[in-house]
Amino acid sequence: MDYSHFSIMGTAVGAHGIEADSDKAVFPNVDLTVKFGHDKKIVFKYPWIIPGIGSTNVAKNNWDGLAIGSALSGTGLTIGENVVGMDPEATIKNGRVVDTVDLKNRVKLYTDHMRNGFGAIIVQANIEDTRLGTQEYAIEKLGVQCVELKWARGPRTSAAR
Repeated sequence: MDYSHFSIMGTAVGAHGIEADSDKAVFPNVDLTVKFGHDKKIVFKYPWIIPGIGSTNVAKNNWDGLAIGSALSGTGLTIGENVVGMDPEATIKNGRVVDTVDLKNRVKLYTDHMRNGFGAIIVQANIEDTRLGTQEYAIEKLGVQCVELKWARGPRTSAAR
């Protein structure tokens, strides 16, 4: 037995928020926007976020398409952990980041392609990023509005050994 033995025959009945007319209740008329926050809302055109794309070469080599596509779509994209720590061109003074080529480029590529105020670039931070002040740098110097704290996992976990 496998999944091909099952038939799930769902149906959508009725219309909510629009006239129950098959010429009007069509996909392009569906509003999927979502809002986050209390006072200064962040608005996504679509209710999804691309999760942490971090410091690996796979992430770096595919960043342009992900950043441009998600920005044009008006949804969220997360810059994953340890991008600053792995950036050979980052400038660190007194244990804190003061400049970074990679993070700066990733944020700029996304924000340059945002349309109509939809979407957000999110900067994730693990313990190393927290020590480097990555999120403070991203907010204060790069204008990032959204951050994600990563808890209970870092380079010293059993998965990384």
